[in-house]
Amino acid sequence: MTRSTRALLLSNVSLLMMLLVISIGMRQPLLNRFAVVERELMSKQVASVVDALSLLAEQLDGFAISEATWTEMHQYLGSDATAANSDFFETTYSDSIGEWLIEVLGLFDRQHQQRHLARVNRQTRQLEPADSQLAHDVAQLTELQSFPEHSEVSLTESRNAIFASVAGNPTLLITRPVLTSAGRGPRHGTVLVGKTIDSALMDRLLRNSSLSLLSLSLVDAQASTATSLPRSNATAYASLDRAFFYSTQQFTLQDDWQRTDVEVHADQKTAIRFSLLAPRLEYQHAQSMLNSLTIILFGIGITLGIVISWLIRRNFQHRQRLEDSQLALQQSNRELEALANLDGLTHLANRRFFDQRLQQEFTRAQRLQRPICVILCDIDHFKHYNDRYGHIAGDACLKQIAQILQNGVHRSTDVVARFGGEEFAIILPESDERGGIAIAQRMLSMIADSRIEHLGAPKHSVVSASFGVAATTPALGESVQSLLLLADQKLYEAKQAGRNRVANSQGS
Repeated sequence: MTRSTRALLLSNVSLLMMLLVISIGMRQPLLNRFAVVERELMSKQVASVVDALSLLAEQLDGFAISEATWTEMHQYLGSDATAANSDFFETTYSDSIGEWLIEVLGLFDRQHQQRHLARVNRQTRQLEPADSQLAHDVAQLTELQSFPEHSEVSLTESRNAIFASVAGNPTLLITRPVLTSAGRGPRHGTVLVGKTIDSALMDRLLRNSSLSLLSLSLVDAQASTATSLPRSNATAYASLDRAFFYSTQQFTLQDDWQRTDVEVHADQKTAIRFSLLAPRLEYQHAQSMLNSLTIILFGIGITLGIVISWLIRRNFQHRQRLEDSQLALQQSNRELEALANLDGLTHLANRRFFDQRLQQEFTRAQRLQRPICVILCDIDHFKHYNDRYGHIAGDACLKQIAQILQNGVHRSTDVVARFGGEEFAIILPESDERGGIAIAQRMLSMIADSRIEHLGAPKHSVVSASFGVAATTPALGESVQSLLLLADQKLYEAKQAGRNRVANSQGS
């Protein structure tokens, strides 16, 4: 063997060794990166499932709230069982069962005694009296009847939500105290609603994902050791002023599959655990691509291998930058849209949004022949307030009054807007004048209770407001301006009558 042959052989062996080192060196970092991407994708899919569970809980709670703040329900459960209307439950819940999301419905009186307990038959979609097993399981869950002791309990501080085994199935149960239509005490009983969280429900939630359900069970959240995230870092899903759920996830990677163990925790330290599987398609794709790349590297040399690696890296970086740009653009668009519809000082809806929404609701009421109510509110002697305390204090007063008015409505369809200066406007769809008067009187009382000092007022030493209420079931051809003009006229009458009052066509 000549020296040149030995040199060529040594050169080829060195090149092969260098290519082998390059191939191995590129392989593991890329596979690790694909594993990270897989985990992020699976985490997003799992989050969407927990989002769906949270939305389910919000809908259940919304039903419970609507039943718990109903005047007839408050009277019914507050009356003695022997004197109560015996067919109240059957008459009230005999229609539209097929549209209900709930599967368990219960009513309990002030002494926590069961008035009614029923479940929805999945086949017939009709309410049926609870069997003995369901009644026994619900009776054991005494924490569902636990509410603040004081009689004037408020709606926002009173909710129990747990996961429990009911008739052998994991079930989400939510209770709300039966209060007045204003959402205040005294409590006259409890409304219970429930939904079975079983494999059929989970399969529906997973229908549009690559995940499949492996197991589903109830766990003791305090004794659980399977979670990998502390509560402070877990994902929370908010409802009113408290979170319905927070969830934790733990990932396990295998060659062809990745597994995620998820725990979803409710209010009362109960949880469900479910395990999800997903094929590692991205990882398998990466392995196949790297095998091909290794063959190319050994077949055509180091130069082409470097070029391919550079192109792959550049393509990945370009996709990442493009996704980041799109996300940033979407966020900017959302922020701009929100700013365009908000008043910069009070963070209420602005006049532009109010006009658009009022026209939409008025047109809808006109088409369906349903009532609509508008309330105009003006802070009394606000110029005197600014003159005495200054404009900075005046702005703070406007913010405080805006928050009070916002707290005075409870429906998501109600709109509170800053109408201009110290004047505010409220849209109440599906409300007649009687309902608008009740809302305005509540807001008037809330402003009085806040006792904001106003020593510059001619008659009072605290901030007050005047309200004008107008409602109509608009006829065809009627203009929305007529409703606004009527509300403005009633506001003027309230001011002329001495301010700090509600004026309406009924003369109050």
